Amino acid sequence: MTDLKTAANTQLSAEERQRSILQLGLHKPCGSLELLAKLANTEGEDLEIRLHAIRALSWHDKHATFPHMIDFLGNDNPDLRREAVKSTDECNDSRLTLPLINLYNSLVDTDLCTRHEILEALKTRADPRAVPFLEEIARQDSPLARFAAIAYLTCKDNCNIVYTYIGKEADRKAAEGQSIGMDILTQDSMRSNELQKMIRGEKKGNINFATYVVRPKDEKTPFGNCKLTIAPRRSEHYIAAQGGDVLVAGELGIHIKTGRIKFASNQSGGFLPGASGFFWLRKAAQMARVELELDNFSLVFPPGGYCHDDFLRHQPLYHAFDKK
Repeated sequence: MTDLKTAANTQLSAEERQRSILQLGLHKPCGSLELLAKLANTEGEDLEIRLHAIRALSWHDKHATFPHMIDFLGNDNPDLRREAVKSTDECNDSRLTLPLINLYNSLVDTDLCTRHEILEALKTRADPRAVPFLEEIARQDSPLARFAAIAYLTCKDNCNIVYTYIGKEADRKAAEGQSIGMDILTQDSMRSNELQKMIRGEKKGNINFATYVVRPKDEKTPFGNCKLTIAPRRSEHYIAAQGGDVLVAGELGIHIKTGRIKFASNQSGGFLPGASGFFWLRKAAQMARVELELDNFSLVFPPGGYCHDDFLRHQPLYHAFDKK
């Protein structure tokens, strides 16, 4: 009997079905994601079956899994919700950080168990964008303060994180293989007629402005070598990244004659990268021997930080429960 049939067969023992469910997560046969989502959402199903299904779902491709994870994070069943929180460890999806923060804020103070799980998940994710949120909790008179402080130390200044496009999956997939930018591999690339022609439409004084992304050269080792891609300003970052993840993205100001980078930001509404991503812009520039006349970003986005209420209100699970 295949794992698909075993997992769905309610006449078999819970233990046998659970083993098959985990196998579906590991091997990902055709139809497994749909079955796992169905099992996890079935009200009358055994609780352990539902929890195992959520865990196995998190091992699938993050682009297909993300909407399911958001649904389970916002589920009224606290057991399913906590399993979803713990399962975010497996997803490697930057889009889940801000919803986790929103979920923490939306829970009542007495739900210490789920809040603790969220802090543990944020520690594992080591997302630098969560630092202001964790710092605030660490200063509170709360039994969770020390867990927040540990997570804060893990996240602070961490640059080893890849960012996933937050927009529509259909748009991201359509961008795979597209090429609207120019990979900067040498110093000569910055002074080339091809690049100057591409970015000359956005000019202020002697500076041409452009869109940029920095991507891993090898997705299997994302925190090794990287490459800088420059595209016309107002281009979509996800298209410049050909639908892939980025280490950082934003805007550049490039001197017309020298090709030196005089301005840089992390402003990308499509990826929401943290300010620590400057490390990767600097590394990509060094690898191409491009002169970067900056020690940090000229402009950090968003002005109030990603954990500010004005920003969080536009993210999934904003006060998911206390506003019902």
